[in-house]
Amino acid sequence: MRRRQFLLNTAAGGAGMTMSVSAGALTQLAATPVTGFPALSTFAFESVTVDRRGHVTARSVHEARYFTQTLNGSGSLDMIALDGSLAMVGSTDGDHSAGTYECAPQCVEVESLYLGRTPVTQDQWRAVAALPAISRELVLEPACFTGGKHPVECVSWDDAAEFCKRLSVDSGRNYRLPTEAEWETACRAGTTSAFHVGPTLTSELANYSARHAYDTEQPGTYRRSTTPVAQFAPNAHGLYDMHGNVWEWCADAWQDSFSDRGAQASIGESKRRTLRGGSWADAPAKLRSASRTGYAADSLNRIIGFRVALSLSPA
Repeated sequence: MRRRQFLLNTAAGGAGMTMSVSAGALTQLAATPVTGFPALSTFAFESVTVDRRGHVTARSVHEARYFTQTLNGSGSLDMIALDGSLAMVGSTDGDHSAGTYECAPQCVEVESLYLGRTPVTQDQWRAVAALPAISRELVLEPACFTGGKHPVECVSWDDAAEFCKRLSVDSGRNYRLPTEAEWETACRAGTTSAFHVGPTLTSELANYSARHAYDTEQPGTYRRSTTPVAQFAPNAHGLYDMHGNVWEWCADAWQDSFSDRGAQASIGESKRRTLRGGSWADAPAKLRSASRTGYAADSLNRIIGFRVALSLSPA
């Protein structure tokens, strides 16, 4: 059986655990200007809030700061500037289907960083995968669902780490995978509800298996594949697809809980790494802002992709 056919016939493995947050509003910490980074541009966008039935109750206009990173002289990706923050992460008694590996709410301090506006797309992957190898070879066309603007999937944690290495060398900047704490804080964008849109989710707001309801919303569309990125409303930071489409690799080695780690990633050699965000194939409980699971670092799956982070320190 060919590699792509095999992966199309497999579903998500791994622990499939979930975790959600309840806590006080995010406190912003001023970002420190860094020499060598481009001036930031801005874009305006609208985020939405829904009630338990999935009805939109509010629309808010925001402005995000970003710069555009050129990829191998051809493609590009937008990196959103996120100020350092104090935020709460962890599961609460009000979360539906909270998993065994979820921890109680805790406050973490996350330093300023840039985070990809969307998961890495297949076009972006192809541009960086064509750069010289650093630690391993990369397949130019790994995805099971083809489409240049669709998120890349069927890439391992090792592949994602190699992508970051190549981009760092090519750009002279310190690209990497985000930590769990960075990912969850970015996803929440100051919210304390199960999802950044509110207490539930609908298929008009994310790509997931909406045959399953999370609260009192009506069942919705199950698309059975990835969708092009940025098709749904972003969160209040201007980040798209933080819920659903593909699970996203984080830097952390998998542990049953990160309750004692704070904002620090559990880094090191590990056969399992942490995933966040849920996918097109998952029920909504897996898409909660703090949902987490582990998966073998060298494995491929059609529901797993990643987005990149960028430290403010030089490469």
